Amino acid sequence: MMKFMIKSLLTILVTSSALLLTATSSSAQVNIKALSEVAKSCQEDASVSKYYAQMNIDIHGYDASGPLQECIRHRYHYSQVLSKLHWLNSSGEMLPGYPGSVAVAALSLPTPLDVNIVDCIATQDASSKECQDNIARFRIIARGFEYRKNNSLASTDFDNYIIFVCPSCVVAHDDVVDKQKMIAAFINWFLSLEKPRRKELISTILGNETLAYETRYNMDKEAWAAISKYEETSKMVEQQSLEQRRQELLGK
Repeated sequence: MMKFMIKSLLTILVTSSALLLTATSSSAQVNIKALSEVAKSCQEDASVSKYYAQMNIDIHGYDASGPLQECIRHRYHYSQVLSKLHWLNSSGEMLPGYPGSVAVAALSLPTPLDVNIVDCIATQDASSKECQDNIARFRIIARGFEYRKNNSLASTDFDNYIIFVCPSCVVAHDDVVDKQKMIAAFINWFLSLEKPRRKELISTILGNETLAYETRYNMDKEAWAAISKYEETSKMVEQQSLEQRRQELLGK
């Protein structure tokens, strides 16, 4: 176990360093500094029981290899959202323990052009037809059922955004559960923003205009590219390590 922990730690350090040294590779569109930070944090969290214990989730028996990639993709995506709207990180919570910034980032995952949450917000009524018509898009922040079932997590939930981006959001969500209450909380948070920031949020990320749609699409594309870049670098590090062991074996 100790050897495994030491190897894992070395992988964290070496891979992060290698990422920074390969910033001019074919994945140049990926922010290498952001990816390095995200990869390090995910390697430290994605397979560690203590991380999931914050959400009262027992991951005993799960394979940790899959969650690492999902963690990198989601955390990298979240870093992109915050880089585009620097003020968002200090915009307050929509529920205790559930920052509005996380809800915005989750809602900015790509959706069809005909899915529109602006009309829902405009009604200021979570039970309105406009909100109910867009319930599919809100599902990522308002599931209507708990993330945690008997203190465990379905394997399919390892790809869920807030599991890796915001553990406290999982707890906050499960304390409410009700879809309409969650949507109402988001609407109230949005209306608490100053009007110029509301406008910027819609035009930049959440709206249905071409710019916002392209922004959502490009952020998602870059987040997937970040995984590819991480895998490419990890393989390179492993190959270099293997070659070093060969050289040591041969006494060179």
